[in-house]
Amino acid sequence: MSLTQRVLSLLAMICVPALLFLWISSRGLLFDTLNRIENIVAEDQLRQTYSQLDFYIKRMEQWGQDWAYDKSLIEYLRKPNQKFEQDSFPEDLLIYNRSHLVVFLDAKQKLLFGRFMLPNSNRVSELPQPILEQMQEKLRHHQSTVERDHLTGIFTLAQTPAMLTMRAVFDIENQGHLAGYLVFAEYFDTELLSRISGAMGYLVSFEQASVVNVPTTEPSLFMGRSERQIDVSRALFGIEHNEQYALSVHMDRSAFLSGAEGVERYLILTFATVLAMIAVLYLFIRQYVSAPVSELTKQVEKVDADGFAFSPVDKGNSRELKILVAKFNGLMARLFQEKQKAQTTLASIGDAVISVNEHALITYVSPVAESLFNTTASELEGRSIDQLLISLDGRSVKEELSPLLEAGECQDERILRRISVGDRCLSLEQSISPLRNHQNEINGAVLVLRDVSATELLKQKLAHQSEHDPVTGLYTRGRFEQLLGLLDTELATGEHAICYLDLDNFKLVNDNCGHGVGDRLLREISDAIRHCIRDSDLLARIGGDEFVLVLKSIEADAVTRVVEKIAAEIETVQVYWGSTAYSVGASIGVSFLQPGSSNLRNALQEADAACRSAKLPGSNNICFYDPENPEQSVQRQAPRWAVRINDAIEQNKLELYYQEIMPLHNRGDGRRRIEVLVRMIEQGGELLLPDSFLPAAERYHLCEKLDHWVLEQVYAWLARHPECWNTSRLCVNVSTETLASDKFESVLRTLSSRYKVPAESLCFEITERAAIRNPQKVIDLLTRLRLQGYRFALDDFGSGFSSYGYLKHLPVDMVKIDGGFIRTLNEDPKDLALVQSIHEVCAVHGMQTVAEYVESDEVYERVSQIGIDYAQGFSIGRPKPLSEFTTTGCKLKVV
Repeated sequence: MSLTQRVLSLLAMICVPALLFLWISSRGLLFDTLNRIENIVAEDQLRQTYSQLDFYIKRMEQWGQDWAYDKSLIEYLRKPNQKFEQDSFPEDLLIYNRSHLVVFLDAKQKLLFGRFMLPNSNRVSELPQPILEQMQEKLRHHQSTVERDHLTGIFTLAQTPAMLTMRAVFDIENQGHLAGYLVFAEYFDTELLSRISGAMGYLVSFEQASVVNVPTTEPSLFMGRSERQIDVSRALFGIEHNEQYALSVHMDRSAFLSGAEGVERYLILTFATVLAMIAVLYLFIRQYVSAPVSELTKQVEKVDADGFAFSPVDKGNSRELKILVAKFNGLMARLFQEKQKAQTTLASIGDAVISVNEHALITYVSPVAESLFNTTASELEGRSIDQLLISLDGRSVKEELSPLLEAGECQDERILRRISVGDRCLSLEQSISPLRNHQNEINGAVLVLRDVSATELLKQKLAHQSEHDPVTGLYTRGRFEQLLGLLDTELATGEHAICYLDLDNFKLVNDNCGHGVGDRLLREISDAIRHCIRDSDLLARIGGDEFVLVLKSIEADAVTRVVEKIAAEIETVQVYWGSTAYSVGASIGVSFLQPGSSNLRNALQEADAACRSAKLPGSNNICFYDPENPEQSVQRQAPRWAVRINDAIEQNKLELYYQEIMPLHNRGDGRRRIEVLVRMIEQGGELLLPDSFLPAAERYHLCEKLDHWVLEQVYAWLARHPECWNTSRLCVNVSTETLASDKFESVLRTLSSRYKVPAESLCFEITERAAIRNPQKVIDLLTRLRLQGYRFALDDFGSGFSSYGYLKHLPVDMVKIDGGFIRTLNEDPKDLALVQSIHEVCAVHGMQTVAEYVESDEVYERVSQIGIDYAQGFSIGRPKPLSEFTTTGCKLKVV
């Protein structure tokens, strides 16, 4: 056997087994590595998906937190109103925000507002009772958690997984008392999952799962693999620990399968190439390296490491240099391949990338940076970075790079930089990373610049919209209240004025012409006010037709001229709708802020009180706050009274009294009649008369709530004293607000059913104002209730503007003559004639009469002579606690 054959045989004996072993081991290792990579990618995609899911849950949690501190919501929980519901949660906003469940409950978990949407539906409906009960049950179960912090998580709503957040809302201005609860929820429906799938680039599913044999401490991952798909799931627990959900990611394996096929082809090609090289090597094994080393050196010197293309070095015929040349060409090919890959990667990045050397000179500019700065890389390379990034604030990029390039101090934070590029002003988010050489020495830096100009502009626009009224461009209430805190220190010295403006008859324009015309009128009025004030003054629109003006450093006589000019200018503003011109007036209240006096908020309340006093005589009035004026003091204290009234109702700090209504003649049904009165209990046990707090109750619409409390107590008292059912009749005052409400009849029906008290034991006293406000509605209501057995009395008759004509139609049983006529009955013949006239008219209509404020024996004798049926007053008996009432009959008084 020749030497060549021996060498070939030796090579075959060594290389073939080695190649076979290398083939088997490398193939198994590569496929195992691909499977591991596939698992790692799937698990990483699941973690990213969970981050997306956690983002939506935290967004729901943040929304609940924002609303929990919103003053308008706290005010709504204290005093529910439809305007808040329509403005804050209209149907289109709920659909747009995907608010599938919005619930507001008061402190007793009673529903105030609730809206609900079925899964995958854009129809908003009232909150179903089962859902309400489910929310109330969760609140009771987790009440301590909700009131201490909040409760946020996943639960099943309408058989669909959903995100839920529950929060307690505390009234910070009212000593942090619990005002109520809010509940928000959003489904994990098709739309949300499609949104997450679109963001992540793969199919995502979320569904309820079984809780059998599932660990409860660490979240578990479950992975399944089919021929074309890999599924990885994560178990999540809901708010209730017995509820478990599965978050799943479904990935297409085609990319990995293609990779496996590519690996196998690569191995085949590689080993085929190796076998071919072994064969070729045998042909050259007898030869020497023919190409001289000098020729190889010349070719190597021609290679440009900084270029973008590479021409392999010619191997020549020299066998000695074959291995060296092949290795060199392979290394250079890989070097240029990696360089091309890096260039392609940088070109595909959406951010601008700029690299500099240790002298802060530009060495590389990505295509995105070229487009951003409207230049080319050739024009920028070699120039200082400060010549490109010219900051509007004068900051030098080179100085910022010095700690990194000289001392190796890295900057982790991102910097927002505003630069000028031509006629454009850009906002760039800048981050800097070091470049190191093979010895780990810093020889440059990479700057990544992200154009956030649109985002910054949007932030500025949103900030402006949140602080300025969209109709008039003035400051909003929220921004004005922020400025008040800043102005307290500024206005600590000097004289300043606070003006509260309330437009008169503006509602008439909105009702007749629509809100478009009303908005136009508001804009023109705000412009008119601006023309009357200085740039240094502060003007804000704090309500639909209410403005606040702060006049800084101004004397009292100048304030008078300014507000009179403003009132005159507002009167001249007109808007046309059709052929009709509309205009409004303004009632203006003014309060002065003296050096060392109360803060701006107190002065604003004083101006508000003065404004309300200005509206009493009519429109277009100006009123200056006077602390000695009792009427303005009442207006000033009205908000505090409203809080005290509501607190008294909630905590039963009210007490019922009664006053005797004595018959003057032996006629009637033999029942003993008393009028039920209400008193407020102060902290020291002092009792306040209704005149102290009823005006505030009427202003802040608390009369209906107060009447309901009184009715509840009266029914409960009658239920405890059934001996009074057939012998007495309790007369209860009903306010205009309660009588006009559609709830009054249903409240009576509920109380009657609960306490089983006969209607004949009650008589309701209504005022003339309540009777003439909506005559036909009142007549129908009284007629229905009288058929049930209730009785009615017309209170304070003669003090209003009604005529005897109303008596003909009103189905009342008794008329109480106003005490203003009774007091002067013996001194004023006109009052005597009027009282006689009222009694005669009532007698004709079959109505009994009651004389109020009978406070002397002379008056008692005179009303008895006239023929009036009943008398009430201090001469008959002073008010006493209802708990002291006895069923003993009241005897006629002998004079």
